Amino acid sequence: MRDALIPQRWEDPKRGEFVETIDLTARAKLHEYERGMAGRKVLTWSTGRHDLRKAAGLDAERSDEEIAEDDDLDGEDVAVLPRETWAAIERVATELLTVTEQQGPAGAREWLDARGLEWWLPTRLTRQSRREQAPGHG
Repeated sequence: MRDALIPQRWEDPKRGEFVETIDLTARAKLHEYERGMAGRKVLTWSTGRHDLRKAAGLDAERSDEEIAEDDDLDGEDVAVLPRETWAAIERVATELLTVTEQQGPAGAREWLDARGLEWWLPTRLTRQSRREQAPGHG
């Protein structure tokens, strides 16, 4: 995994420059592993005498269904993004999430406005298209 993801840095003595390389064979093997493991359980916590969850002070493992039903997962709706906006930011969506976490909803909306991207204020009717409204207006 290290060879597939972390570039090796080499100095080219002729040019005096640094070059970064990735092991493409390792990267291909990692992709093969990821495809083969998709949807499979990859971690099982020890129980009994060597209960690692207990030693780490963690609660009992919950099922996906229990997590999905958890009321604590209800977050604040920040903005409704039309398909075109999502297509424009999909590759940098983590940047928008970081801005939202650090600066809140207003920061996220400013981030979208700074890029001239359309968004709508969330309402209980957000499933209805409101294309006639200008970006940033609810």
